[in-house]
Amino acid sequence: TFASGDGQFEDLAGIDLDGEPHAENTVPSGDGTAGGDFVVAFTVDAPFTVTESVPRDGAILTQEPTEVTLDFNDTIDTDSLEAGDLTVGGQPATSVTVVDGDTLTFSGWPALAEGTHIVALAAGALSDVQGQPLVEFSSVFMLDQTPPRVLSSSIVAGDVVATGNLTYTAVFSEPLVE
Repeated sequence: TFASGDGQFEDLAGIDLDGEPHAENTVPSGDGTAGGDFVVAFTVDAPFTVTESVPRDGAILTQEPTEVTLDFNDTIDTDSLEAGDLTVGGQPATSVTVVDGDTLTFSGWPALAEGTHIVALAAGALSDVQGQPLVEFSSVFMLDQTPPRVLSSSIVAGDVVATGNLTYTAVFSEPLVE
């Protein structure tokens, strides 16, 4: 609301805003005299984004994911939808299923090697029902299917150790949970 008489909306001559509604609250405002409030109702659309992903960003998986599910903050325009818009490890998905109005499940990319993989949807790859394009989305997961191994040990098979306190050291092939 722009309020008349508050001194914030004056012309160069110091004449206050003529904010009286003009026919049906349309623009331009005014009835020819200073005074009244100018009110405009409007909404601001939030950007169209992914709000949740499975697997989640930063996940460490021991099994290769066969699907990726994305939840959006608005209803998806399914006419703008193509399976290959989503990539996993740089490879396009070949199938997409609409779970509900704002949730999609993608599948069908080639087998993934162990390591870090990026799930991505390019900006504008799809739109919401108002025609607003998607904001770029990416998340990362790690596929780790190899158990840790002992690479070296301070005690080896056949060693004889003295009684009492013992300090044992082992080096593993990857970090362990403490």
